[in-house]
Amino acid sequence: MYSEILKIIEGGISHDKQKVINYSKRLAEYLIKDGQKNVGNKINKLIAENNTSLTTLDGLSSKPFDKDTKVDMVDIFIPTESKESLIFNEIVENEVLDFINSYLNRDKLIMAGIDFNNHLLLYGKPGTGKTSLAKFISLQTGLPLITARLDGIVSSLLGSTAKNIRKVFDYASQRPCILFLDEFDVLAKIRDDKNELGELKRVVNSLLQNMDNFNEDSILIAATNHEKLLDEAVWRRFDKIIKLDLPDKKLRKDLIL
Repeated sequence: MYSEILKIIEGGISHDKQKVINYSKRLAEYLIKDGQKNVGNKINKLIAENNTSLTTLDGLSSKPFDKDTKVDMVDIFIPTESKESLIFNEIVENEVLDFINSYLNRDKLIMAGIDFNNHLLLYGKPGTGKTSLAKFISLQTGLPLITARLDGIVSSLLGSTAKNIRKVFDYASQRPCILFLDEFDVLAKIRDDKNELGELKRVVNSLLQNMDNFNEDSILIAATNHEKLLDEAVWRRFDKIIKLDLPDKKLRKDLIL
């Protein structure tokens, strides 16, 4: 709740009307859930009375696109009520639920002086459920899932990929959300690869800077099938790292039934 207030103030100072609206709505949601319905409803009423035209997809503006190819750089999944359950082994399930619980109670953790990290790295073989897990976290937190599209981000033009990464992070900063970077190794590859040009270093440096400045009210999830290709500095950005294995016989049965 306190973080939402700070974001509203930031938006007001920078004259970012959409940011004020998005975080005011978020604050109203928290207040209503906390039993302070009168205050929450008053905030919603103020937004409505000012005839604020909401942008597409619940506070998210038009999707960013690569200016040369015109390809969208993100896809968006809006969570709805779902009975979808988490089917992983017990260790993974506990790790995921702990991460979700920490996010939902981040204000309490911050007030208690406990560090909260909203960066989650998933790695494992193809077909282990990394994308499904990102959607599950979206459903559990109520945050829209913004999936970065590599065909829109990665450019053959010098310097364009780093700029596109910045655009995606700027877009994700408009409101609380989950930014999902699938095939993460493409953007976060080891910088001492002799087969790569200097452009790779610019891309990884841009990625690291944006990760460091990522909105604390949002969640960053990265996923890769090739964790050994990741730059060493990238690993240090994640407090929560989860390895996903292919399901055993029991889990496969649970998935079917």
